[in-house]
Amino acid sequence: MATKACQDGKAGVPGNERAVDYIAGCLKEWGLEPAGDNGTYFQKFPMKDLFLVRPGLSFAIDRGTGPMPFFCQERNMDWGVLDFSGSGKVNAEIVFVGYGLSVPEQGYDDYAGVDVKGKVVLATGPIGPVASLAVDRFGASRTAAAGTAVMLANLALDFVPAAPLLPAWALFLLFVLANSIRNPALSALASRVPRAAERARFQSTQSAVQHLASAAGALLSSAVLTTGAGGRLEGVWKVALFSGTLALALPVLLAAVHPRVLRRERAERRDEARVEALAATAIEP
Repeated sequence: MATKACQDGKAGVPGNERAVDYIAGCLKEWGLEPAGDNGTYFQKFPMKDLFLVRPGLSFAIDRGTGPMPFFCQERNMDWGVLDFSGSGKVNAEIVFVGYGLSVPEQGYDDYAGVDVKGKVVLATGPIGPVASLAVDRFGASRTAAAGTAVMLANLALDFVPAAPLLPAWALFLLFVLANSIRNPALSALASRVPRAAERARFQSTQSAVQHLASAAGALLSSAVLTTGAGGRLEGVWKVALFSGTLALALPVLLAAVHPRVLRRERAERRDEARVEALAATAIEP
């Protein structure tokens, strides 16, 4: 199901049919009785397109000098379609609303004084695509180091002092920024570690380790944190110190793994070139 032929089993794509047929075949082989529609293993239900980009989909901005087109493709996309988006044609003015946050109780509202009725709202989203470009140019370890620096700054400003130095909305934005940089760096390299036949097992192990780490972090927090006078949470700086120490390990780990992955990929390319050369020699008259 993790093969390219099944396209990760996503709903609505051609590879999904291969994935569901494979699952049904396994259920039949295991002797499980079908309980779906018309005595099959399937149950049909209506579902809106999650992410299908139909041919002819376009997006352009007219700044008075003619339309400027933007591209939506699988790679090198300028924009994308959100899950469960509807269909239609829109021609309207664009208004920018920053991060699109409305937190009036914290004194922050991107929509204050902005009229969005009947207009296209433009907000700044996650910087994942920018981080991916940084990984391609500077490498996974350096990109992760930049994200780790943002995370450490967030911990130092808001969790180590007796009172936070930043409001809650700024803390949240720094948290999102740090993970938007660190996570693409980790994912980009982690996807290259296993070979095709090992990918499912590798991802299962990775998921198990992440869940165990989350559980261990929760147990550690419950042991370290205490309730002080007036219900104040004490010991947060200890959790911040431990989290920061673990965060520093990510760029170091990526720096150690990346050269090994490159060496293996070079060796695989050499082997493939050798096989192709032998095959070409074998078919020569």
